Formats: sequence, structure tokens, C-alpha cells
Amino acid sequence: TKTEIVEFKNEGKLSGKVRLVYDKKSQDMNVQPSEFTIEPDEISKVEISLKASEPDFVRRLIEVHVDGQDKVRNIDVNATSVEHHLSIVFEEGGGQKSSLNFGTLYM
Repeated sequence: TKTEIVEFKNEGKLSGKVRLVYDKKSQDMNVQPSEFTIEPDEISKVEISLKASEPDFVRRLIEVHVDGQDKVRNIDVNATSVEHHLSIVFEEGGGQKSSLNFGTLYM
């Protein structure tokens, strides 16, 4: 899961209501909050999380609707999910190791 914070700033003179519309049926993206009001010269922060269950290219779209504006803006959310694998290989040979024995540890 990757999470980013997106800031919205109201540079106008009136408060504005913002709705972020996305496919809520898709379980791989979450937007919090998806509706909020911004006062003049105020900044609102929105948390956008994207989760990939398999290695793949993931792309989702968020529509930004602002009351009083006819133009709908879009946020293109995309990521490439890759599989990670960690192996331990000793220089003296013996191949890959999946476990290490540290013996008894004292604290």
C-alpha cells in the first residue's frame, strides 16, 4: 500500500465544497476525506491510498467536482507494483539461505 497526501488550496474569496468521485467498488484505492469544504485561503489535505495485490501497473482516476465550477478536473493516480525478493548468499559458497541461526541471544 502506498499513501500520498494531496493538498487543495482555496485561492478564491468564497468557501467551496469539493467532492472527489472515484470507483468505490474497487477495493484497491481509498480517498479520505472524499467530500470537504475549503474556506478562502485555507488548505485541506486529502489522503489517497493505493493498494496492489499483484505485480502490475495500476491506474485509477479521481474526478474533482467543485461547487460553482462547471469544469471537472481529474487526478490521475498510477503506480507500478513490483515483486520483491530477498536472498542471502554467502561468498564462500553454499547457495542461497532462507534462514540464519544466531544461537542464544542475551539482553
